[in-house]
Amino acid sequence: MAKYTLKKPVEFEGQTIESINLDFDSVTGDDMIAIERRFLAAGNGHEFLVVKEFNKEYQIQFAARASKLPLEFFKLVSAFDFSRITVQVGNFFMNGVSVPEELETE
Repeated sequence: MAKYTLKKPVEFEGQTIESINLDFDSVTGDDMIAIERRFLAAGNGHEFLVVKEFNKEYQIQFAARASKLPLEFFKLVSAFDFSRITVQVGNFFMNGVSVPEELETE
């Protein structure tokens, strides 16, 4: 499990969230199918999209599942944090590791 400390804390549902836990290893095949269905249902099945794992919306849906936080939370994070989180997810897809050392923020 990787802990990501937000550069800019987020007010969400009456709480200030300063960090999130990204437990990529807890995401199952069933979760991946659910993420893909949600992604495609939102109209993201573009024919030019060769590898959905490189799409930021798909990556943030994966992060939401891995952190057990609602997708709505991730829509509120700063652009910097959003980008860093999606890079971590992309790295997981490419290399099978949870957090590259250069992206740890703690």
